[in-house]
Amino acid sequence: MASAEQIRQAIATVPRQKQKLSGGEMTLKPNSQGQESVVATFQANRPIGLRDGVPYDADIPAYDSFTSDGTGGDSETKSLSHDLVDAQGVPNPVVVYIEGTGYVQPDSVDYANDTVTFTDPNTNNPVHVWYMAGDQARLVIRKTSPKGVPEDVDEDDMGLKNLRDQHKDPLRFDFDRPFEGIVPTDWSIDIRIDAPYPVSWSEAGGDATPTNARISLPIFRARDEISGLGSFIGSLAGSR
Repeated sequence: MASAEQIRQAIATVPRQKQKLSGGEMTLKPNSQGQESVVATFQANRPIGLRDGVPYDADIPAYDSFTSDGTGGDSETKSLSHDLVDAQGVPNPVVVYIEGTGYVQPDSVDYANDTVTFTDPNTNNPVHVWYMAGDQARLVIRKTSPKGVPEDVDEDDMGLKNLRDQHKDPLRFDFDRPFEGIVPTDWSIDIRIDAPYPVSWSEAGGDATPTNARISLPIFRARDEISGLGSFIGSLAGSR
């Protein structure tokens, strides 16, 4: 097996580019409420380094659905199932999609009472709502080897994140173990969440998606393979 110094030198000299790993590159999955679930995953086809000390985005909204009433064109107020918060740094904390109409701007949002008011010009249509929630929900960023050896590289409380000013106090990688942010080829980067609310990435046959969701991880992407990297990082992850 390559030594730590050999791996360190190989990482330092391999050609690489600064990039962002976005949700659009990841496989997105619904969660199981109340259980830690993988909601986004990416398998590296080249070595990746998560950038230490750099902020990242993981805005994952809660999901609710309703049926509009039988009177077209009237305002309807619906109570959301979880704690609605006006998350700082999220451009649209509440997104409403009405089947047959499309995305609509809410008539009003009452954060104190966890309600959203909207108008369906038609009647009896499914309504999909994505919103930022203040409920406690454990967020974990994990790298996993092809053999299933995991190592958590960051974690936070999604509810607390949504309640704080993310411009001043963003999510940020802060590695304190050697090679912690290094993800070898064929390893996965997983975003996991243990939340009391549903996470849904697509409804209405794919027409409705959470436009307020955002995943963006700052990375270095290597141009070339690094010999021995997978087994070296695997041995570290298995021993920590």
